[in-house]
Amino acid sequence: MKMYFFRYKVSSHYAFPLDMLRFDASYPYNGEAVGAIERTIGHDDSRVRTIELAHWSDRKNWQPTVDRWRSFGWSVVSVEEPR
Repeated sequence: MKMYFFRYKVSSHYAFPLDMLRFDASYPYNGEAVGAIERTIGHDDSRVRTIELAHWSDRKNWQPTVDRWRSFGWSVVSVEEPR
């Protein structure tokens, strides 16, 4: 089965909704993303943070759940074409 790798970015000044990693079956793209997530836990601030995430899918047309991200005050700002 062919698998597709997606990179996407989410942005907000709110605390990162950790459950979205499970919900979208995603993970932080790299160590910098892990650190950015950790810095948001437990508080909101005025700085907007953009965090890069990754996802593997067997569907070439997979997309993160934009409306659910929005419900937590986060925006999906980009999704790269799958590789």
